[in-house]
Amino acid sequence: LDGFKGRGTDYSAGFHYELLKAFAGSLHTGIHIRLGGRDSCGTDSLTLTARRMSDSLSVLPVDIRVVPAADSLFGNSAYISSICLEDSTVWVVSPDDAPLSVEINHWLGTFMATPDYRKLRDRFFREYAPLKAAADGKRVSHASPYDALVRQYAARIGWDWRLLLAVIWQESRFHIEAVSPRGAAGLMQMMPHTAGRYGNDNVIDPEENIRAGVQYLGRLQEMFSPYAEDEERILFTLAAYNAGEGRILDCIRYARQQGHPEPDWATIEAILPLMQADDSLDTSVVQFGVFQGTETKAYLRLISTLYEAFCVIASGPSSPGPLWTRTDTVSTEAALWPETLPDPLPAASGAEDGPEQTTENSSPDPDGSDGSSPE
Repeated sequence: LDGFKGRGTDYSAGFHYELLKAFAGSLHTGIHIRLGGRDSCGTDSLTLTARRMSDSLSVLPVDIRVVPAADSLFGNSAYISSICLEDSTVWVVSPDDAPLSVEINHWLGTFMATPDYRKLRDRFFREYAPLKAAADGKRVSHASPYDALVRQYAARIGWDWRLLLAVIWQESRFHIEAVSPRGAAGLMQMMPHTAGRYGNDNVIDPEENIRAGVQYLGRLQEMFSPYAEDEERILFTLAAYNAGEGRILDCIRYARQQGHPEPDWATIEAILPLMQADDSLDTSVVQFGVFQGTETKAYLRLISTLYEAFCVIASGPSSPGPLWTRTDTVSTEAALWPETLPDPLPAASGAEDGPEQTTENSSPDPDGSDGSSPE
């Protein structure tokens, strides 16, 4: 269910993740959900697989696989398929688990007639294109499939929730199944070692991944508190999220050595050409190699533009807090100027920490509306 590689409007993976959790809840059982990928069963695209967890936490064999109905697995008589769902997918189980198949079809048939299912469907079966919507001056009922989670966790670090929306959109286009070539995964595109540090063992879990990403952003904010305040501190935080905290600390130390004892982000951008030169390594302050910074500068511009777009389209008050909080709207033309940005460059090599972000995961159009993969 790899909508991430399509036009960006297929959110089946996220939809089924929540549907599987609801089904497990109805059985009062634990569940482990993962991306399946290509396997010996003939599955040619990413799938979601679910496994029951026993009371002793030992993992039983895979119980349910979610696949497109047109997948070759669908025609394999060795599996039993559920009813075909409205996104043209099926849940398949082993013939040894025929009672589970009966339970699945009974539950799906019942749940699909409830208001809870209609709310779930409404969050995932829609197009999300913030720049296009802002350019048209639209207000939307759902700015993402995860508005409630984003509001909840943005408030914990004092951010306007629409700023966090901008970060998540730029990272993953709201796709839980997004995986970068270097292994960053999930909505916040966390590298597994970074996600694990913040307790996010299952990077495709939406709440776990957002919580871990926000915890990391909060740590970065604290790290840069001695160097900047308010919006300036957010710029340093976002830059570190993109390039790695060590790179940005290198920039601060280098700027100080160049006679800027309290550099703001504009000063950092001004000294970046010097950071790109090999002789910057001759100093004692640059620890992580030369730093081009082009991608990080473009990343900050994209986040700012996406934030402006979400302020146009997402109604309701800002999250509480002092940083980038706003209740007004902005002009729709503010959402259009990044169309002239150059193509984002690959992520800076050597970032020692952080989620391995992000504009390497971006198409030139932040809406992804050109049909290209966000990778």
